[in-house]
Amino acid sequence: MNRVDFVLVLNAHLPFVRHPEYPVFLEERWLFEALSETYLPLLRVFHKLEEDGVPFRLTMSFSPTLTAMLTDRKITIELTPAARKFIFKSGYDRAYGARPLKRAIQRLVQDPLAIKILDGSVRPTNHVLVDATKSALTFAVTP
Repeated sequence: MNRVDFVLVLNAHLPFVRHPEYPVFLEERWLFEALSETYLPLLRVFHKLEEDGVPFRLTMSFSPTLTAMLTDRKITIELTPAARKFIFKSGYDRAYGARPLKRAIQRLVQDPLAIKILDGSVRPTNHVLVDATKSALTFAVTP
């Protein structure tokens, strides 16, 4: 069997202006939109490859600016394979593409995590491990 390599490089640039005096600023919304409009549609392709049994690898590189935006509070988030599968199955819809997945990520991960940050159970420098049971995601917080 011949091996075929295919490389797809996406470059999403977003102007960055940091406003540390505001907890949430418009640039953060633009960041989320850029990520969801660029990368989440690829999940449909990856899902199809997985369904067809085609092995693939994914490597993502983040620019220093993007890394600064994502790690501003120095909170790290790790999703287990079970959590990723749970989110994907909860939000994937072949007819509507990535949009339901975007809402599933917001509903299942972002909203609960935001509540944990606001109530103080997740603090700067914490590590959050997101895992899945049969019916829900779990969040384990470690300093």
